[in-house]
Amino acid sequence: MPPRFSVRRRDGERGTWIRLVGELDLDSAAVLDVIVAQCLDSGVSTLSIDLAGVTFCDVSGVEALLAAARASKERSGSLRLEHPTPGMLRLLVLTGTLSTLLPDGDPHMPSPTRPVSRNLR
Repeated sequence: MPPRFSVRRRDGERGTWIRLVGELDLDSAAVLDVIVAQCLDSGVSTLSIDLAGVTFCDVSGVEALLAAARASKERSGSLRLEHPTPGMLRLLVLTGTLSTLLPDGDPHMPSPTRPVSRNLR
């Protein structure tokens, strides 16, 4: 059985890219906290978190993302969330955190308010 949550980190010239895969919840949010702290402690100022592989996120996951954004800002850095799923976007809308975590939006993102069409045959 694959792990419920994994993190891949890649450092580059323009910052660090972090890919999350699996369930971002109470059990795994601490892993994200540690990775973000390690990045910031090593002098990284630009963080990109790829959410395309997140299959589930609860309020603990949202809190971890908010904490990452705060910590980055406190160190004069920046945090960018990339490829949020429609479910993640809806969660950010429902929790009132969309404008905080995605202040500039993303032209490649689906609209969080547009209903998802499903073929229910």
